[in-house]
Amino acid sequence: DKDTADPNLKEKISGKWMTADIDGRPALTNEKSVTTFVSATKAYYSSSRTTRPEVESMWNDQLEADVAISGNKVTLTMHSDEHTTSVEEYIITNINDSELTANHKVTITVDGNATYSAEDVLRLTKITADYKQDILGTWEGHCTSAGSVFDDGQEHRWKYKADGTYVYYVKDGDNWV
Repeated sequence: DKDTADPNLKEKISGKWMTADIDGRPALTNEKSVTTFVSATKAYYSSSRTTRPEVESMWNDQLEADVAISGNKVTLTMHSDEHTTSVEEYIITNINDSELTANHKVTITVDGNATYSAEDVLRLTKITADYKQDILGTWEGHCTSAGSVFDDGQEHRWKYKADGTYVYYVKDGDNWV
C-alpha cells in the first residue's frame, strides 16, 4: 500500500464505482454500494445495506455528496436528512481504469453526535456496463438468510421503471400495497 498522490486522480475517479471487497473479502450483496463521481466536487451515492447489528438498515438512492480531493485523499460529505451527516474518507492506495483500492473511514453523526464510525480497506470496481434494460420490470424478493433484519415474513416486490425510479410493494393479505 502506497500513500503517494496520483496527479491524475481527479480524472481517474470520474465514473461509477461499486464495492467489490471489504478487508480482502468479497462484499456481500447487502454490503455493496455504488458511488458515481460526476466531477471532482460532486458525486452520488446509492446503497441498500447492512448486516451490521450496530447500524440501522439504510436505503440511499442517489444521495448527493460533496467531494473534496486533496492529494490521494477523497472525502465525501452527505446529508441524508436535516439531522444526519455521513463523511466517508478514502485514502487511495491504487487506482487504474477498472479498480481502486483505498483505506476507508466512515463517520455518521446525528445532530452533531457521532453514532457510528468504522475503518476498513475497500476495493472498488468501475462499472462500465449499463444494466438499465436488464433490471426493468417487477422483481419479487424473499429472505434467504435466517435471522436477517429483512426477514419479516412478508413478500416484497420492486417495480423498476425506465425513468430510473422504482415502486416498492409489500404483500398485505392477498393484496400488494
